[in-house]
This record gives sequence, structure tokens and C-alpha cells, in this order.
Amino acid sequence: MSKKLFSLLVAISFLLIGVTVFAQQKEIMKPGVISPAFKAKIDPAGLKLGAIESILSRVETQKLITDKDSEDLGKTMYEYAEAMKVALDEALKDAEEAAKSKGEKGSIESLKSFEDTAKAHEGKLKGIETKTKTIQDQLKIGTIRLDKPLLQKMTPVERKEFRKFLAPQGIKEMEKLHPDLFKPVEKPGASIELIEVTRIADNVQGFCSSLPEEISNFLVTPAEAALAAGCIGPCIAKKWSECAACIAGKGPEARAAWNTFVSCWNGCGKCWKPWTWWCKTKCLAKLIVKLA
Repeated sequence: MSKKLFSLLVAISFLLIGVTVFAQQKEIMKPGVISPAFKAKIDPAGLKLGAIESILSRVETQKLITDKDSEDLGKTMYEYAEAMKVALDEALKDAEEAAKSKGEKGSIESLKSFEDTAKAHEGKLKGIETKTKTIQDQLKIGTIRLDKPLLQKMTPVERKEFRKFLAPQGIKEMEKLHPDLFKPVEKPGASIELIEVTRIADNVQGFCSSLPEEISNFLVTPAEAALAAGCIGPCIAKKWSECAACIAGKGPEARAAWNTFVSCWNGCGKCWKPWTWWCKTKCLAKLIVKLA
């Protein structure tokens, strides 16, 4: 084989490789395929949601909330919320790029994928809400307990706060198991204090700002919901001007939804406190419904 022919074959090979790589890159970013950047952001959200379910299942089985559980659950729930917000931002960015380029760049499928994922997560969040409510009810009466290292970590003020959250039978259980940390209250009017404790506990000690009992009542209305879903129709239909206008309005809405979530979350109380888990789950569920 001559040197010229060999060089020509090599040149053709490199040319074919280049064309293939370019085609693959274009395929990745075309509107019918989710972008790698979006996938890198939505996948961790699913893992976080699974971790939340695992922690709650373990607590239900062991009837014990450890110091690690208290730290991990609140942290993981907040990280899940952050991951979903970041994933939506990326999906909106992909759709905006698709609209501006009339389908030559970006990806409208990222937005559809986000909406599908969020809708699937709504069902799981209802299950999580049920679990946290069950755990809260059992924690209140002492069927589920906090382990001693977690109780020792609390300040006297926090232990007093926890005592007020407990129902009378929960207080008796704590006094029996941890007399060094929960000394019986022996003073006139103690029975009246127990009545007041029960009344306060029924209102979740005020930590949840009188949030509704059922998650269905806490969800946003149809007019407020489906932030991502609202733009999918015109974008999939390749009505690019309408798609672009829709996407442009969703960024501020997403930021407003996030700010509302943070305010709700902070209103529940400190992240590690197990008696705030149910409250925080409600805030989280409301956020995901809004973003979807």
C-alpha cells in the first residue's frame, strides 16, 4: 500500500470518527432527548427520596430514633428539595434553549421528564407523609422513643420542649426510662399542667403553624400547581414563540415556590428534631406539587 493511499485512508477514518461524535452530541441535545446535564441533576433527587424512605422504615421497625436518624432525615429531605429545584432549573434552561433555536439545540424532553418524575414522587411523598405522621403519633405516646445519646445532646430547654410535645403516657415512659433526664414534676397543679401539655401536643406544640391534618388539604390548587407541566404542551408542539414565553415566566414562579418552601420549612422548627418531621414533609410535598 502506498504512503499516499495509507494517508488518505487515515484521513477518511478520522473524518468518519468526527462525524460520528458530532452526530452523537447532536443526538444527545436534540429536543427529543433529555440532556446529560439534566440527568446529572434529577438522578440524585431520586436517590435522596429513597434514602428518606429507608430512614423512616428503619425507625418504624426499630421503634427507636437515633441521633444519626435525627441528623440524617432532616438534612436529606432538604437536600432532596434542593435537588428537585436545581433539576427544574436545568429543565427550564434546556427548554428555553430549544425554543430559542427552534429545536436545533437544547431539549424539551428534559422538562417532560422532570414533570413525570415529580408526579411519580408525589405518590411516594404521600407515603412518606403517612409514615412521619405515624412516627409522630407513636413518639408522642412513647411507643417510638428517642435514644439516650439524642436526649443527652438536647439542651434543658429542648428537653422541656420535647416534654411539652409528649402526651401524658409518653412523659411517664420517658420518666421511667430516663429518670436522670426526665425528672417527675412534683408540685401543686401538676395534673393541670398535664392537661395543658396534652392540649399543646394535640396542636403539635405550635411548631407546624396549624398546618392541615391531611396532605391533600395542604396541596396547592390546580391553578397554582403544575409549574413545569404548563409549558410542555406548546414546547412539544413546537410552538416556539409560545414555548419561549411560557418558559420565561416560570423562572420567577419557581423562585417564589422555593422561597415559600424555605419559609414553611423554617417555621416547623430545627431540622434535627423528630417532632418536626411531619410538618417538614408537608412543606416538601407542597413544593414538589408546585414544581411539577
